[in-house]
Amino acid sequence: MADTFYLSGKPVMVPYTPAAAKAAGEVVVIGATPFVVHVQNPPFGTTTIRDAVAARGGIYGGVADGVMAVGGDAFWDDTNNKFTATSVGNTHFGTVVSGPTADLVGAGPTTDGDTVYVIHEPRGVGTGLAAGKKSEATASTTATLTAAQLLGGFINSAPAGAINLTLPTAALMVAGIPGAKVGDSFDVSIENTSGGANAITLVAGGATLRGGTSIAQNKAALLRVLITNVTAAAEAYTVHSIIGA
Repeated sequence: MADTFYLSGKPVMVPYTPAAAKAAGEVVVIGATPFVVHVQNPPFGTTTIRDAVAARGGIYGGVADGVMAVGGDAFWDDTNNKFTATSVGNTHFGTVVSGPTADLVGAGPTTDGDTVYVIHEPRGVGTGLAAGKKSEATASTTATLTAAQLLGGFINSAPAGAINLTLPTAALMVAGIPGAKVGDSFDVSIENTSGGANAITLVAGGATLRGGTSIAQNKAALLRVLITNVTAAAEAYTVHSIIGA
C-alpha cells in the first residue's frame, strides 16, 4: 500500500535510481529531503527513471499521527509511514492544508489514523531554517543562549563587563531544529562589540564544546554546531569553536 496519495498541484519532478522496487505514492527520504514516487517502477528494477519522483510541489494525502493543525508544519515519520507534527527524528515534508476531508477549510486531523493533506515543500537544515531565515540576536549580559538565537546565525554582544554565554541543553537544541537528524550542522558567529576590554566566556551547557572559549573585545567566534544524537532523553550535540586571534 502506498504511503501517500497525490491530490493536486504541479510537483517538481526529478530522475531517480531506486535501490529496490518502489510503488507510486511511496515516500523516499534521501538525506534530509522526502521525495514522493510518482512512477511505479517494479518493471524497471534499479534503472534510472526520468521524472520518477517529486522533489516538492503538489498536495499529498496520507495518514496522520494524532492532532495536526492547519497551517502548521508536517513532518514525515519514515519508520511508521505517517505524517506527524513531531519534528525530532523526522523529516520536514511541508505545510498542513486540511484534513480529514480534502476541502481546504476547517480543522486538521484530530486523531491517529485520520487523513491529512499536506503541501509538499520540504526544508532541511541548511536549506530552510538554518540558511533561509537568518537574523541577528543580541546577547550582552550573562545568559543561556536559545536554539533560535543560534540558528539565526549571528549574535552581537556588547557586554559592559565580563559575561558568560551558555549553550542550550541538548534537548532544547534538537527540539529547535525541524526534523533534526544525526549529522545535521549549521554555523553561527558571535561577535564581541564591547566598548571596553570585556571578555565573553562560552560555557558548554548541554553541548560538548571543543575549541576556544574566550572572546575578547573586537573579536568574533565562529561556532559549528553538529547534532550527534536525537533520541529522546539522550540528545547530544558538539560545538566546534574558532576564535579570532
